[in-house]
Amino acid sequence: DFPDEAIVHALLGLAYGRIDDAGRAIDELKRAVELAPDDGKNHLYLAQLYEGHQRGKIAEEHYLKALEKNPVLDEAWLKLGDLAMERQDLVTARQDFAVAAHLSPDNGEARARLAAIYQQDGNWPAAARELQAMLDRDPENLEFSLRLGVLHLDHFLKAKGPDERDAAATQARKYLSKV
Repeated sequence: DFPDEAIVHALLGLAYGRIDDAGRAIDELKRAVELAPDDGKNHLYLAQLYEGHQRGKIAEEHYLKALEKNPVLDEAWLKLGDLAMERQDLVTARQDFAVAAHLSPDNGEARARLAAIYQQDGNWPAAARELQAMLDRDPENLEFSLRLGVLHLDHFLKAKGPDERDAAATQARKYLSKV
């Protein structure tokens, strides 16, 4: 009944993407973008489709367009962070993950990815802070207890002095014993 409504084309594009008909999915999502150029979600859907078909550069362009139209799309920030990680651009990845974590404080993936960046940089307190924030929200979360234990174990292995090593070992035992 409403063939030229952006939402209809977006839904058709998502449906075609779901059944792995990328050509039709791209056509429908492009039409949705044409009909609603200020809707960032249509660019997000298009970016996800391109990324799913190993077209990272085009996907990144659409993630950026999605954020230009709607800067609070935390999923787009996460995906941009992932693409930056693939390029080994840790500075950009950290910024993107930090924005995603700020937009959705309960998003465990954003905090876990941000913690991983901090861990790679050797910023143990910042990594622990991100993981602890999730444990504070859900103290029974074994995944984040394990991540914190592994973080402290990694810190133990890279510690410079005996005091630092002992403190990291104590923290690692504390969290790993929960698991």
